[in-house]
Amino acid sequence: MKIKSLTVFIFLLLLGVPLIAVPLFADIKRETNTNRLQALQTQANKGMPDAQFKLGIAYQFGYNTNSNDGEAQRWYLKAAYKGHTGAQFNLAYLFLQQLEDEKAVYWYKQAAEDDYAPAQRALSIMYRDGRGVSRNLRKAVKWCALAARQDIIASKMVQDDIEKAQKLVQQIVSVTP
Repeated sequence: MKIKSLTVFIFLLLLGVPLIAVPLFADIKRETNTNRLQALQTQANKGMPDAQFKLGIAYQFGYNTNSNDGEAQRWYLKAAYKGHTGAQFNLAYLFLQQLEDEKAVYWYKQAAEDDYAPAQRALSIMYRDGRGVSRNLRKAVKWCALAARQDIIASKMVQDDIEKAQKLVQQIVSVTP
């Protein structure tokens, strides 16, 4: 359990998920006591995507329930089909753990196209490494640049810095085979 959580934490750091996102998991853990878990189950059964996503997290990490990736996947899938980007991302990660790279790419792409920066970074890595897709450095750079653009916006860089970064990306794209 601790190794699995540490693996996920390291994976999130490698994808560049800000450490500020880590307390989200702690908040969910606190919220998912037995009563909360039952309430989430009720809301999830009613088709509420946020509840389905949180229930998926509870099952994936074993918060007040036994860890069960199959149940986590089932709840993530329900929320993912409703456009929940967090569920799409987590579902892709589960598929990646199961070595189902094509399915992982599909769900990373769904979240990435909805401007979810962690999914854009993950998709960039998939294209760079040719996992689940043909290796394509142009697409890798594209998704990396889109994620970086959001990071730039989030960090409120001055316009001059953004323009310099965009020119650099264009230079990289123009020489990438």
